[in-house]
Amino acid sequence: MSVGRFRSVLTSLGLEPTPRELAEILWLAAQLPPGAAPAAAPGDTRQPPEHRTGAPPGPETEDGAAPEAPPRVPVHTATVPGTAPAPDAPAGRPVRLPVGSPVPELPLLRTLRPLKRLVPSRAFSELDEEATAERGARHFAARGRGGLVPVVRPTPERWLDVVLVVDSHETSRMLWASLTDDVYRLLVRSGAFRQVRVRYLHLGPDGPLGVSTEPGTGAGPLRGTSELRDPSGRRLVLVLTDAVAPGWGHPRVHEAVRQWAAVGPVAVLQALPERLWPQTALPTVLATLRRPERSAANTDLVYTGHRRRTRVLPPGSTPVPVLELAPRWFAPWARLVAGAGDGGADAAVLLLGEAVRAGRAPDFRPPGQRLRDFQAVATPEAFRLLTCLAAVPLTVSVMRVVQAAMLPGSAPSLLAEVLFSGLLVPSGPDRDGPVEERPYDFLPGLRAELLAGLRAHEVDTVLRETSGLLERSAAGAPGRVTGLVPDVRGHAGLPEDGLPWARLRADALARAGLPGPAEPRGPSRPRPAHRPDPSAPASPSAPAGPSGRRLFGPYRLGRYLTSADFSEVFLGLDDHGRDAAVKIPPTDSDIRQLELFRELVETEAEALRRMAGTYAPRLLGAGPRADEPWLAMELVRSVSGHAALNLNHRPWAENGRPDDPVALLYLVRRLAEALDRAHSRGIVHGNLSPHAVLLVPDSVVLISWMYAQHDGLPHPYARYRPPRERFLPPEGYSRRRPLDASFDIYGLGAIVAHELPRRRRTPPGDAVPGPGDPELRRVLGRLLDRCMAEQPDLRPTAVELLEEIGSLGLGTERRGPVREDEGTGRPGRAGQPPEADRERRVPWAVPQGSHAPAQGIFDSPAARTEAALDHWNAGRRAVAITLLQALVADLSRERGPDHPAARTAADLLRSWREQERKPWWRRWLPGG
Repeated sequence: MSVGRFRSVLTSLGLEPTPRELAEILWLAAQLPPGAAPAAAPGDTRQPPEHRTGAPPGPETEDGAAPEAPPRVPVHTATVPGTAPAPDAPAGRPVRLPVGSPVPELPLLRTLRPLKRLVPSRAFSELDEEATAERGARHFAARGRGGLVPVVRPTPERWLDVVLVVDSHETSRMLWASLTDDVYRLLVRSGAFRQVRVRYLHLGPDGPLGVSTEPGTGAGPLRGTSELRDPSGRRLVLVLTDAVAPGWGHPRVHEAVRQWAAVGPVAVLQALPERLWPQTALPTVLATLRRPERSAANTDLVYTGHRRRTRVLPPGSTPVPVLELAPRWFAPWARLVAGAGDGGADAAVLLLGEAVRAGRAPDFRPPGQRLRDFQAVATPEAFRLLTCLAAVPLTVSVMRVVQAAMLPGSAPSLLAEVLFSGLLVPSGPDRDGPVEERPYDFLPGLRAELLAGLRAHEVDTVLRETSGLLERSAAGAPGRVTGLVPDVRGHAGLPEDGLPWARLRADALARAGLPGPAEPRGPSRPRPAHRPDPSAPASPSAPAGPSGRRLFGPYRLGRYLTSADFSEVFLGLDDHGRDAAVKIPPTDSDIRQLELFRELVETEAEALRRMAGTYAPRLLGAGPRADEPWLAMELVRSVSGHAALNLNHRPWAENGRPDDPVALLYLVRRLAEALDRAHSRGIVHGNLSPHAVLLVPDSVVLISWMYAQHDGLPHPYARYRPPRERFLPPEGYSRRRPLDASFDIYGLGAIVAHELPRRRRTPPGDAVPGPGDPELRRVLGRLLDRCMAEQPDLRPTAVELLEEIGSLGLGTERRGPVREDEGTGRPGRAGQPPEADRERRVPWAVPQGSHAPAQGIFDSPAARTEAALDHWNAGRRAVAITLLQALVADLSRERGPDHPAARTAADLLRSWREQERKPWWRRWLPGG
């Protein structure tokens, strides 16, 4: 068996060994003698962890290839109740997936042991067998005859019962619904309380104050807060809140809590971390509390403040301990309530009765400033969680799963720190239904900014770790999260963006007691997509699946995406939930248009096959000769994960100043690289315009290949090419002679000229007007003049463009979307550069106001080094490394590698690369 075959078998089992682990396995196998594997001991039924197991290996195929890995089922966010899905949305089925609780249950259970005190019951009694027998024996000894008179005694019972009072404010209820279940389950399992009840506190600033047994506005009539008072002092009241709702600063709320604290122990369970408490309506002070023997009520606690200003309890104030959901907070408080602490307990104390805190002022900072301010004050773990959330669709339940997967063992308050940062806002309608499933989104522009700091494999890591957490969770896990899985028999519609937040193996769904998605049971009777014209010849339609959606090859059509030349593009999903962009003829096509579409599809499929997924979508399948022709290609996504936009909908210059020459030169380079690949494979695109250029991270993707010409042969249907005069060269699209590569070069220049502001969209003269370095503007102007020359032989080739841009120090190495990383054999992602280039890639979006230095513009290496340092200090590290690398190469070639200037630049370049190789999360740690 070869190493590749062995690795494939491990992958099919759900194992993903690193090269080092694979080498260690092979070394150990070579050291073991034949037959040295130990036999399993009787009764030894240990299994590897669930997340390391997979489906059993299937039989080898005829060609000896490894069996395919088990298919994974994508999990989407649940549809918000009250919102109707799109009528053409793919069918899905809601499932409840198990996920573990974020509350550290076992350590907290241990801290509650001091409260397990037994006291005689006032309501129940039991037979005292020993006392009854002893009394009967004495009676018989005294009188010579007996009779048993039963002796009863009070039944021992737990000292306290507990009422968990939960903040019913909508935002708090949405965030802490699962936390409420976790705390309730913790209190029940502790066995320390006679009874555990949950009440919801309604504290509208203008409405009535009361409690109810159900959350939400439809909870029925409210009951008075005095209902929770127990004059016997044997009731513990725990208030679970984040104290962010405006009603917490109202005196009525303080008075209700003071009534509870006057007769029994009361504590506040603060869901937020301690460092955020000063920003809430319940600020605390540090103090030492001691409990007298006679009572555990808060009003009887002996208070000693730690600061001079609060050394003595203010008159009329009641101390109430405030706790985080962590063992180090619960342990001293439990000893205090039980009276087991000799020296008292240090605690964060809320002083009821002090002045009411005013509400927070509105925040008018722009989104970018808010993000930078949050990064400056947040913990590294909170900012890492925020960045990971940028890679998935957002609901509160999905956020919890991502936190548990990427930051295992972190406190629930970490998510609250992110949610109360103001960087996330609700994006769905405000309707009834599970509040945890309502969608959230980042403030405008923040998701793309956070994703720009993630490498491609880091985005994949979030999806992989989240899926692994759900697969490892047992079917009986206490927590549950709702998701949608594709199912042709389902009645729910999948989200419009089609983005999953997890991918689960079918066997993992089965372990959780959930059936996998239903496979199609074969096509039903064909159904025409439109009302046929009686006068036109009949045209067979694609069969419809069980859900009624048309099938084209393995794809069921979903929502409509866009229209193209003689075609319509839909989102398609196969049986495994994999998406694609499916191009089909319009529903009202006649026979002649249908034959034209067949020829155009064949032309585009051949072009995509030759491009092989680089600078073009990957071809997934085509049926030009089917009853209804179709073509499926990769759905190209932008940095935000949604479908990529073309230059008509999202100008390249949107990422900087519209007249920034550096951004436009990057666009020239990307387009030249794409055309160089096409021309070297015998393809002339022939239809370049802004609508044919999709924007993806660090690159462009060319589409609309239906009018491409291959191997110097003219297009048979050139007359049907739609005219786009602004981007058509003077010689026009010839119907009889083949196109030259210069045809595409003119389109390149016209696209870049189109990106200039409207008042400057005429072909530039000697220089592009506007701010920026004059030399770069002159270079850009000359390039556009040459590209848009009237004579085709005066236009440069794509290679000449790359060489000229390379002379500016902007780099000429090949970049862009790849299908397979060079030298690794691992599949790549559309729009991502090869693995070897990722560390030194130049950003596709040049920040506003930045001007990359060009070779020949600066007179000295010192000036070029200073420019690179400016980019590095501004956070544009990839640009700085690229420029410094070009400087080191120039100095080594001109002055030798041992020249002091070359060594200094090389040392600086080495240190920058070492910093870039650090894990992405390590840069947020202190000293990272």
